[in-house]
Amino acid sequence: MIGTHADRSREPKRETDAVAKSTMIRRRNPVAGLLFLTCLSSIHAACNTRANWLESPGDGIKVLIGYEQDLGGRFASQPANGLDTPAFAPLLPQDIQAKDAQGILPNDQDKGVVSYYEPDGKDGWRICRKEDWFRRNEGTRPASIARTEKNQSRNTSLAPVLRSHVMGAARVYLYDSKGRIQETFAAAVYEPEKSERVTTDERQCFRFNDQNLLQLYVSATATNACPSGDPDPRDTWRRFRYGAFKNDRGHTENGSLWIQWHQGNEDGRWSESIVFRNSPKPSPERHGGNASVDSNKGVTQILGGFNIGLRDRSDGPALKYTDGSSKPIEYYFTKPPVPVSILDDVDQMYRHDRRRETQVLSGIKLIELYPAGAHQPLDRFYMAAGRTLRQEQYDDSGKLKRVINLGFVGLNKKDGGFYDEDLRGKVGLKLKGSKLLYRVWEYDAAGKASLIAIGWDAKFGSAAREEPLELAQLAFGSPDGTVGWKREDEFFKAFDFDPIASRAYPDPVAK
Repeated sequence: MIGTHADRSREPKRETDAVAKSTMIRRRNPVAGLLFLTCLSSIHAACNTRANWLESPGDGIKVLIGYEQDLGGRFASQPANGLDTPAFAPLLPQDIQAKDAQGILPNDQDKGVVSYYEPDGKDGWRICRKEDWFRRNEGTRPASIARTEKNQSRNTSLAPVLRSHVMGAARVYLYDSKGRIQETFAAAVYEPEKSERVTTDERQCFRFNDQNLLQLYVSATATNACPSGDPDPRDTWRRFRYGAFKNDRGHTENGSLWIQWHQGNEDGRWSESIVFRNSPKPSPERHGGNASVDSNKGVTQILGGFNIGLRDRSDGPALKYTDGSSKPIEYYFTKPPVPVSILDDVDQMYRHDRRRETQVLSGIKLIELYPAGAHQPLDRFYMAAGRTLRQEQYDDSGKLKRVINLGFVGLNKKDGGFYDEDLRGKVGLKLKGSKLLYRVWEYDAAGKASLIAIGWDAKFGSAAREEPLELAQLAFGSPDGTVGWKREDEFFKAFDFDPIASRAYPDPVAK
């Protein structure tokens, strides 16, 4: 964290409680113990020294001892949305600027803060540095005292605290030529037992466009450096793209087109989550979704999709929510690699093998596999708990030729099912009282269905019992009850039935 430094391992354990107590005191009275040094020089001195990040600035910078400004969450965490990320640091409040009181770091607290402010070029002051100071005790290392005297003694405003405290870590804030935050990091001697070398950590980098909208955020966890071009894949970063549109009031505003969250690893492998839209303005025609990307496989899936895959002849669009709205589209790409460019041109997705999934009912999904270049699936699977409840088979022209149903999920659509099925007068009397499990329907050229085979539970009175499929005494044959297949696998093979939709899952994605 920002307040971490190497010598803390030798500070008393009560330091943590002291930090919390110090924070509470500052919240009650943010200007308590405040030393405000007004800049007397007309020359803007450097707030931070690149040759030694631990060196406190000299004259020309405002020093506030015992004060820590609330930055409103700026520069504290990874931004979720670039539109909500301010480019400029909050100004030093006027009431704090007006203070001119001699302050100290209280001796009854183990930790205190010294903040530094530089002119922002607009008659205001912005944070440029924050230092953590620790009260001396019998465990304080002489090297820490010597380092503090060397790096902080040139600023006369710090004279009161040099006798009682040592400086630990510094949080540095750097800005670009337009005054926008560009970089922030912590500097400290992190391993004092080994050397007095100053190192930096927790580096965050920001890049804005001409409209002061965040384009790139980098948490340089691997490289510890801000990129001048594309970010390093080993780091963690977020990239944003925007578009302008007219809102309902006729005013121009910006909306998100692309939010890319990149999670890197030191070995070079990475993963990404990308929220993409083809238009910044919400409309019925806009398309987009949430994509997952892998360093080896490329795009692996698109979830929460809308208006994508329109050329695929899916049954998914017919499945609506009760309010009539469309259900989200899910695509899984089964033959990697798939380039990220398909998110900018979604028609490219048709060049790749893909599985489309749509929620039907609670726990039931429609599964459709489309080979590259094809828009008509050869099979449609309705699945629940990894088992096929309904398989629809099509010929090369896209006509339905066979359906295999398992169990009953509502007798028809009106009863809450997802298909209509009429068995009246189609099953022999000898099967009365038996639970019908599998039903095979074949369709002629005119689309008329005929029940040609069934699978039933041969145990007496099975229709009156609610038992799982695994406990059924299965028999397979014609609708009149004549047994035609001795084993389940023979029955499945005869009608090309895939009980777990394995052909729709050539990839290792779990069903």
